[in-house]
Amino acid sequence: KTWIKKRRNFANIYKKELNFSYQSEEKNSCHSYHQFAILVNNRQKIVDLLKNKGVSSVVHYPKLIYQQPAYSDYKQNLPNAEKISSEVLSIPVHHSLNEEQILQVIKIMNSL
Repeated sequence: KTWIKKRRNFANIYKKELNFSYQSEEKNSCHSYHQFAILVNNRQKIVDLLKNKGVSSVVHYPKLIYQQPAYSDYKQNLPNAEKISSEVLSIPVHHSLNEEQILQVIKIMNSL
């Protein structure tokens, strides 16, 4: 449980300091923050800029389920889901990080 506390702490720092939209947490819940997802414009450009600064980022779900080949018979028109899918990016929140590293990610992200 210590690692969940640490990630929750990092998530709270991100929420307070980042100038990006991020996932919300429902009242009376306890999110583990195995990922910390934000919404960005020009995602690939930001991924490349972060990589050049030594910060990893991940696009966990680049395609919606109905865009996967196995579901090609289930074509949908979901423009909001497609927009979010093209903008979501996960930034570091691993429990092995320290607060100084999280603050460095924030500094880099807010300078973009």
